[in-house]
Amino acid sequence: MKIRQKLPALPTLFIFSILPLSASAATSVQTTTSEVRSVSRETPQPANLLAFKSASIGARIDGYVSEVLVDIGDAVKKGDVLARIDAPELAAQKQIALAEQSQLVMSMRSVKADLAAANAENARIKAMVAKKSLSEKVALESKSKVAAAKAKVAAARADCGR
Repeated sequence: MKIRQKLPALPTLFIFSILPLSASAATSVQTTTSEVRSVSRETPQPANLLAFKSASIGARIDGYVSEVLVDIGDAVKKGDVLARIDAPELAAQKQIALAEQSQLVMSMRSVKADLAAANAENARIKAMVAKKSLSEKVALESKSKVAAAKAKVAAARADCGR
């Protein structure tokens, strides 16, 4: 690091040597015009520069840095994207979660269809019991099938909620 220091302008100094005058030797004098100018002096000095502000950063997930969007010394603010991380494990987990979600949706549709079928069967059996075509025992069995189907729907809803 070089430190530059400005010194005040000084008029040029003249130095004359005065020699004894002799008859054989003539004294020569050289003259110049004075001028005003700035004088600067540079000296290398050992130093370390430290940032006024600094912050630690870290990624929320493990992965590989695929792209760096800022460089050392760039000004950034909260929320700026500094780098992009490629996380193949996270992508695999996402695919597994989407497959599980799809499976849960299909399971919910299936148990709802079972409930609708049990309700329709129960309504048909109630009508036949009212005409005395079937016994009360068959009506109770149909009612328990509806209750079981409702329990399956509630379990499927609980699975979807997790």
